Amino acid sequence: RSKVEALVKRSAKLIVDEDQWKKFIDLGHKPYATFNDLLAEVDVIIDCTPKGEEMKQQYYQLVERLRRNSLKGVIAQGGSKETFGKNYAYDINDCVLIPGKDKFIRVVSCNTHQILVAIASLVLKHDGIINLKHADFVIQRRVSDTSQDESIGGVEIAEPSHEEWGSHQSYDAGLVLKTIVHDLKPIIHAQVSKIPSQYMHVAHFNIELKHKLPISEARQRFQENPL
Repeated sequence: RSKVEALVKRSAKLIVDEDQWKKFIDLGHKPYATFNDLLAEVDVIIDCTPKGEEMKQQYYQLVERLRRNSLKGVIAQGGSKETFGKNYAYDINDCVLIPGKDKFIRVVSCNTHQILVAIASLVLKHDGIINLKHADFVIQRRVSDTSQDESIGGVEIAEPSHEEWGSHQSYDAGLVLKTIVHDLKPIIHAQVSKIPSQYMHVAHFNIELKHKLPISEARQRFQENPL
């Protein structure tokens, strides 16, 4: 409740489902409008829930048809299905976004960004993906955020979700790169483990290039990338 009120004090507007209106009132909130009311006004929708695809089928596609060009777009997070829209990673494939056409965009996860920014630093921003021979990642990720109380007793190794790519993070990295190079082979592989910590994620990687690169140049390339 305090987090919602803090957002409202910073000029956010609390929008609730119609059948939940009274419950929010009882909690002491002052809702601004219902969800259905807002869909007639909103320009951009950013869906941070794990139900992006479900919401797309139930609401967003209908809103797009009704609003036509006035709805600029819908952005979902990496937990949504890969078919939600164009797979996108910040500063990686901005060049493939088509204004007015790409109305549905899926922003891949933080760990997928972590994979891509290492590859981008060494390869993409210089010789292009054609110079990448293979990239292998081991990612250790926290179990929960600082606001959550979920925990585990030890390290949990995630089962591979894709035979050739390994984890869904490396598979999603491939989906992003395929928006640039459509026939990209599975040259990225990752495995993920959860650790009982609330620190952010750590990645160990081995990136093999087709051409030799002096270590001094590799360091310089990392230093040049602010990400």
